[in-house]
Amino acid sequence: MARTLPGKPILPSLTRLEWETTCSTMGYCALFFHKGLKEIILSFSKPEEDIATLLKALLQSISIECPNLTSISINAMIPIDEVREELLDFFSSLSELRSVALPRFWITPVILGRLSKVPRLRR
Repeated sequence: MARTLPGKPILPSLTRLEWETTCSTMGYCALFFHKGLKEIILSFSKPEEDIATLLKALLQSISIECPNLTSISINAMIPIDEVREELLDFFSSLSELRSVALPRFWITPVILGRLSKVPRLRR
């Protein structure tokens, strides 16, 4: 996973990151993660084998490097079973989260139960 020097964001004024690409270059979006980022939109443009592995790493990185995130949108054509545990941990780690957009087949009772515990979630 690509990273910058600790404490040195590439674009420190960036508050919204929209990244649509293939799996081979998705990891580069982590270069722009920092504590001031408020909104992230991740879209995998086509189904690929490594999406689940990469998405797990991105969720972990976002929860650590973007603690003030208020909005996340993920578009990936993979079964929820492949990322469920990481997604549940992700939602638990972000207390400022207000908006979540996920593929409709990821909306399960377990995911909804976890989202119901996010204190500021509005939609």
